[in-house]
Order: sequence, then C-alpha cells, then structure tokens
Amino acid sequence: MEALLSALLSRFGWRVRGEFTEDELRGLIRAGDDIAAAVERWLPGMHGDLWIKHFLGRTIFHKGGIVQKVVSLANGGAKISLVFANRRVWLYPQIFEGPNATQWVVHEMGHVLENSVRWMAIWWGGGPGDQLLSTIGSKAGGLRWMNTKSLAKSLPAEASWQVHNRGLAPKYGDNSTADYFAEVWTWSIYRPGLVPLPARMWFLNWLRDLTLDFD
Repeated sequence: MEALLSALLSRFGWRVRGEFTEDELRGLIRAGDDIAAAVERWLPGMHGDLWIKHFLGRTIFHKGGIVQKVVSLANGGAKISLVFANRRVWLYPQIFEGPNATQWVVHEMGHVLENSVRWMAIWWGGGPGDQLLSTIGSKAGGLRWMNTKSLAKSLPAEASWQVHNRGLAPKYGDNSTADYFAEVWTWSIYRPGLVPLPARMWFLNWLRDLTLDFD
C-alpha cells in the first residue's frame, strides 16, 4: 500500500483521501500510465510522468466524501464522480467495480487539466473548453458543467459527438462545455477516431502550444 501511495506521489504528484484499496490505487496508477503514454505519443521526447506532474500534479482523489454524496443525492442517487473545486477529484465509491473505470478517472483529469490552465474553468469558463468551442464554431455560456441546452443549440453538426458517432457511444461530450473538452481529452487517449475531427485537430495543436511553455 505504501509503495503504491509513494508511486502516485513521486510519479504524478497525486494524493488520495479516504480508504482506497490496493486495487483501486493500482487503478489510479493505470490512469496515470495511460495519460503518460499518450503524452509521449503526442509530444515526442516529452517525459509523460513529468508532464503529468507539471500540469496535473497536486491533484487529490477522494473516495466518496461529503461533496460526492451531496451531488449524487441532488441527482437522484446517480453514480456521479466530479471535480470540485479545482484539483480535487471526488470519485463515486464503487467506480472501480464498474466497466471503464480507468477511462472515467482520465475523464475527470480532463476537468483538472482545464482548471489547471484557468482557475475554475469548468464553472465559469475562460479556459480551453471555451477556446475549443469558439474554434469549431460554437459558443460557450452559462455554468460550463451544466450548459447542455445552450451547447446543443450552437454545436455544428460536424463537431457533434452524436452525429460523428452515428448515435452510438461515446456521445457524452455533447453534455456540456466542460464535458466536451474532457471527452476530447479522454478519447484522444483511448480511441482518437471517435473524436469529432475538428475537435481532435484543435486539441493536438492546443496541447503542443501549451507544452511550449513547459520548462
């Protein structure tokens, strides 16, 4: 257990709060491994662990907790994981018992990434999610994690997840500005062909530009 906690901190700058099992800690490490491998594919010569530590370090993972419980209850008991406020990831307690758990952790790290570029961007905007939508011809507005209706009205068909994937999953990127960015990030790691092309092209260029400032 101590070795896993040490690996999370030394490799990625990540800490945990709550009673995580060894298998759950390994799940977090797998998420970091997946991100690191993708970064090294996207940015030849970059050390993935160091990139994570720079842009996603200081993240704290909670297993359950009061924030997760309150948000879940407010949504009818839905199995919700979330980021609040800026770099704290509140995971649904049984997330690792379900399918695609690692991908959901990576999705939440997409929110952390946006917040690391612009404080509280997944709430108030001004971050890369807004930049992405502006580039593809859409317009962000409202609370960025819950502006589903306004996003749907302004999203061009060629940039829609539902249209691109012909009504099949994944289409959660159409849920909100924050989720659009987080899903572009996530599926660019796992199956980039599922990402609407205008968004995928923007993301890779944005990532390269972001990393130019990495020292």
